[in-house]
Amino acid sequence: MDKDHLIKQLNTLKHKRAGGLARQAWIADAKKIIMQKAEEDCQILQASETRGDKQLRLVFDMGRDWHRMFRPVVAMGLVVIMVFGGWITSVGASQNSLPGEALYKLKLFSEQAQAAITSSGESKVKLHVEFAGRRLDEVAKLIDSSVLEKEQKVGQAVDGFKKQIDSVHEDLDNIKDKKVTKKKDSDKFVEVTKIVDKKAVEYQDALDQTVDKVVVSKDKIKGAREAVNEVEAKAVEVLVEKHLSGELYISEEEVSETIQGKLDKAKQDIDQAKFQLDELGRPAGGEAIDGDKIVNEEDEGSSQKEGGAGTVTQIGEVEGKIQQGEALLQNKDYTGAMGKVKEVKTITMEVKEGIAQTKIVMEEENKADAEQGLSADGLSQGVVAPGSETSSTTLKIEDGLLSGQSATTTQEIIEE
Repeated sequence: MDKDHLIKQLNTLKHKRAGGLARQAWIADAKKIIMQKAEEDCQILQASETRGDKQLRLVFDMGRDWHRMFRPVVAMGLVVIMVFGGWITSVGASQNSLPGEALYKLKLFSEQAQAAITSSGESKVKLHVEFAGRRLDEVAKLIDSSVLEKEQKVGQAVDGFKKQIDSVHEDLDNIKDKKVTKKKDSDKFVEVTKIVDKKAVEYQDALDQTVDKVVVSKDKIKGAREAVNEVEAKAVEVLVEKHLSGELYISEEEVSETIQGKLDKAKQDIDQAKFQLDELGRPAGGEAIDGDKIVNEEDEGSSQKEGGAGTVTQIGEVEGKIQQGEALLQNKDYTGAMGKVKEVKTITMEVKEGIAQTKIVMEEENKADAEQGLSADGLSQGVVAPGSETSSTTLKIEDGLLSGQSATTTQEIIEE
């Protein structure tokens, strides 16, 4: 058989179902197997939320030594999956899904697959930052919705958000260990740290705005906020560390401006806290002495009442540490200044939590006072709450007494 004849036969064969085209039944079975695999992998993902990242890394990363071997396998798997009609459409449709919905597991699976085939450390950071933003969007949508089991679903989204932020933290550690020798690599490194810094501020503000609306455990929200604080500080810390090692093409002025921006943001947060305390009718004083000693000390027994857990004192403490940070920055002690930034952010978060707790206490007190006021007004006017079994009887008694009926007649009315 010559070459031309063989090519002709192969071209004929590929158009025959028995030769080159898959049977529809086989395609349907393959789709079913793939979707089952996706669901199993997502179950591993959900389990990792409670047992940590170890299992997830085994499935998707396999450690840095296994990454090059594993990546082509995942890539080929995705290619095979996308051959079948409807896959791309399903993944696209899943992007707007929420926890508890049918396509949500597919959404998480597609994100993990995308991260698994991404080799660049900087690109991984950007991906996890983006995925964290998606989880916060899900939190906001669920809070404003009327879905069943809202608390559980919001909690799942918050857990997912924290997990992505933890991944960003791990990614920053990985790229920190990578030697930077070229300017283009330096530019990429600086860019990604600035992205993390900017997004962390946005995510923290979003958490602050939704904290009063959140229906999940306060510990979950606190854990998420702490994770964001840590990753925000981490982004600047690795930038400073690389700068001090001489690896980055970045000026001292730019490093100084970045740290000063953190201190300026802390000042804004404290000014906002003072404003909120004024709105609540709480004093917002507190002067710093030598950075840490506060003139306006609260009575220990009333600290919870006055802004919650020593909020006023903490505001003064933050102001003192900001001054210390600025002094260190002027002396070009960038590491020491970042240490103060981290202390300031930790205390500021406690201040915000104290104010939020105070709001809750005051709302409960106002509600109780209002109910007591209504009850007192009703008794003074001889009025019983509508719908009460005794309301009509009371009115009958009053009508009887006002019309000059005897006590006996009044008793008869009561018996009626």
